[in-house]
Amino acid sequence: GSAENPKDITLSHPRAVAVETLERSASNRVSELPPALSSSLALSLARFGRVDFVDKAHDRMVATVSTFAPAHVADVFRALLILKHNHTELMGVLAERAAADIRRYKVKDVAAVLQTLAHFDLFDAQLTDLAIQQVLATLKARSVVDINVLAAFLRALAASGTRNHVVISAIQRLAADTPEAVTAEGASNLRTALQTFGVKPSPQLQA
Repeated sequence: GSAENPKDITLSHPRAVAVETLERSASNRVSELPPALSSSLALSLARFGRVDFVDKAHDRMVATVSTFAPAHVADVFRALLILKHNHTELMGVLAERAAADIRRYKVKDVAAVLQTLAHFDLFDAQLTDLAIQQVLATLKARSVVDINVLAAFLRALAASGTRNHVVISAIQRLAADTPEAVTAEGASNLRTALQTFGVKPSPQLQA
C-alpha cells in the first residue's frame, strides 16, 4: 500500500483505532507486563506518536529496571527519542542499568542509548567511557558491525561533546580494511560523522 505517516492517520482510520485500543489495553495491564513486552510496546507505540503508554509504564519500568536486558533498555531509549519525551528519572535508571551491564551490549544498542541521552542534553561520563570501551572490544573481536551503526555511535559521541581518537581511528581502520562491507550510504554517513569531529575521512571513504 501507499506509505503513510502514522502520525497523520486520523482516529477514524481502522489502524489508528487499533493502535489506540492496543495502547489502552497495555496501559491497563502495565503492572503485568514483562520488560521484553513493555519495551517493545513502548517502541511500537512511539512510532505511531503514542506517548500515554510510556507515561503509564514509567513507574513499573523504574521498579523493574534490574530485569531489563540490553535490547529492552535500548528500545525504551529509542521510544523516548522518537517521541522527544524527556523522562529524566527513567533515563537515569536505564543509563545506570546500561553501565552495569555494558559488556552485553551490541554497538547498535550502545549508540541508541548515547544518542537519546545526547538529544536531551544528558551526559553520563562513566557510561560514555564504558560505551567506548565496549565498542573498541567489539571491533577488536572482529565482530561484524554495520558501518551505519558505527557512524551513529560517532554522531552520539559528538553530540555529547566527547572526542576519543582511539575509537575514531579504530572505526576508520575497520572501514579501510573491509571496503566490501562499506556501502555508499555507509561511507556517506561515516564521512558526515567524522566531519563533526573535524577529522578528514580516509581515502577509501572519499566521495
